[in-house]
Amino acid sequence: MNKRNLILAFLILSGISAIGQTDTTKEKDKSTDTAKVSGFDKFNKKMEKLFKVIPVPIISYSTDAGNTLGLAKFNLINLSKKDTISKPSKLSGVFTFSDKGRINASIATELIFNENRNMILAYVNYKKTPEYIYGIGNDVTREGQEEVLSERFKFSATILQRIDKKFLYAGPVIDYTNYFKIEVDSLGYLYKNSYPGINGGASVGVGIGLA
Repeated sequence: MNKRNLILAFLILSGISAIGQTDTTKEKDKSTDTAKVSGFDKFNKKMEKLFKVIPVPIISYSTDAGNTLGLAKFNLINLSKKDTISKPSKLSGVFTFSDKGRINASIATELIFNENRNMILAYVNYKKTPEYIYGIGNDVTREGQEEVLSERFKFSATILQRIDKKFLYAGPVIDYTNYFKIEVDSLGYLYKNSYPGINGGASVGVGIGLA
C-alpha cells in the first residue's frame, strides 16, 4: 500500500508540474494569440449583428407533413432607452409551410416596461393543418379515425400589473380562437350526424392571470 501511495503521489505531483509548465508557456505565447482571438471576436460580433436582423432557416421532414421549410426569429429588445431597470422584452416569430399545404405562422411577445411594473404577454397564430379525430364517447377505436381539415386563427393576451413591491403580478386575460374552412369526410360520422362545429366557429374567453 505504501508503494502504491508513493507512486500515486509522484504521478499527481508530476501532473501538477506539467500543468504549471503548460500554463507558463501559454502566458508567454499569449501575445502571439492576441491577433487570432481578436479576429475571432470580431467575427462573433459580426454574426451577432447579422442574426439580430435576419431569421434562422428551418428545414424538416415527416411522413404526414412532407418537406417543411420555414423561418424563425427571436430578439431581445429594450422598449425605452430611458428605462434602465426593466428587463429586456422578448419578441419571437416562426413561419413554416410544407409541400403538402400545411402552414403555421405565429408571433409571441413578452413586453416589459415601466421599470418592471407592467408586462404584456401576447400570442397570435394562424394554422392550416389537418387534425385527426377518433370518435365521440367511450367506444372509440383507431379504425374510426377521420381526418379533419381546418384553418385556425388564435389570439391571446395577458396584461399584468405588479401588485406588490417585488414580484407578484396580476391582470386580465383575453383569448380568441376561430376555426373556419372546415373540411370533413363526407362518408364519416361527423358529416352524417351534423355535429356542432362542423361548419367552424369562434370562442372567446376572459379571465384573471397571476404571475
